[in-house]
Amino acid sequence: ADSWRKRGYALEMLGRFAEAEASYREAFSRAPTAELGERLGATLLPQDRRDDAAAAFRDAATRAANAAHAARLTAYALLAEG
Repeated sequence: ADSWRKRGYALEMLGRFAEAEASYREAFSRAPTAELGERLGATLLPQDRRDDAAAAFRDAATRAANAAHAARLTAYALLAEG
């Protein structure tokens, strides 16, 4: 999962969001973490997929290690929903 996460991050930084999304989804399928869900949501927003991004952020919030991270992810979901 880590190599897929790193690939996703590199592609995200290059602005290749659809490719980054695919990499993050592959990483998430192997190790579903809050971090990967958050990155997935972040790649969906620039693709104008706000509902999908909100769902990714909400799912990530359920996997967060602490309340502060969960609250931040929930706020991202609310912002994505508009």
